[in-house]
Amino acid sequence: KTKNEDIDEKYRKVEEDTPISLAMLDVGQPFNATESIIVNETSQTLNVSCSLWYSLFTAPPLGAFGFYGMIILLVIGEVLYDGTYIWLTHSFQQLQNDQYHRSIGLKIFLILTIATLIVAVVRSSFYFYQILNGSNRFHNRMLSGLLYTSMRFFESNPSGRILNRVSKDQQVMDEVLPATLFDAIQVLMMTVGSIITIVIINPWMTLLLIFLGPAFCLLYRYYLRSSQQLKRMESVTRSPIFGLFTSSLNGLTTIRAFKVQNDMIRSFMSLIDTI
Repeated sequence: KTKNEDIDEKYRKVEEDTPISLAMLDVGQPFNATESIIVNETSQTLNVSCSLWYSLFTAPPLGAFGFYGMIILLVIGEVLYDGTYIWLTHSFQQLQNDQYHRSIGLKIFLILTIATLIVAVVRSSFYFYQILNGSNRFHNRMLSGLLYTSMRFFESNPSGRILNRVSKDQQVMDEVLPATLFDAIQVLMMTVGSIITIVIINPWMTLLLIFLGPAFCLLYRYYLRSSQQLKRMESVTRSPIFGLFTSSLNGLTTIRAFKVQNDMIRSFMSLIDTI
């Protein structure tokens, strides 16, 4: 037998005696010396899926009940907000010369105002409670994925990239997203409520909305795509900075020994300029 045949027979015997396949250990697999094990980071070009948003707002312990309860509170709050001013306008127009019924109208207006304030506080607290539970759920899933992943993941993804995702992206979900999304939802509800009120008062405004609606939808889609892509590009270009910073801390002794501090500073400044 030749030497190669002896090696192949040895591998076959070892593979029969062990429950782990040699293919899983990359034994005897072809290897390209010029191929890098580091995977290039790419940014997604599609919009955030609706299932991801639904998973964010249906986090335990409330689940789907919290999501639908939040929608109901948002609708009730907007109805009370618009109904308060509609009642105020109606009462002053109809009861302008009736002092007794005018005082009753003011009391009803006061009750509606207090109810609007209470619902606003409840829906705000409920919203932030639900979305922070969703953020905590995503954090736990991300941490679980990192703890139970294979070593190849850490070899093919630099530490700076992982640190960027774990720290910056999670910070956006915890601090930036809840407040920004809540403001956007409030503006949307106020806009819809104002449009409904205007259409009820002056039905002819429906013709104007038919022409303005598609124009605003086009502007919305254009802005959303541009904004999402810019944020993704920023996130991708930030990862090398974290990677260089981590490598500099780990290799600080070597950097000082070879006196390449200025080279590392120039590399760091060059990466910052790319953001």
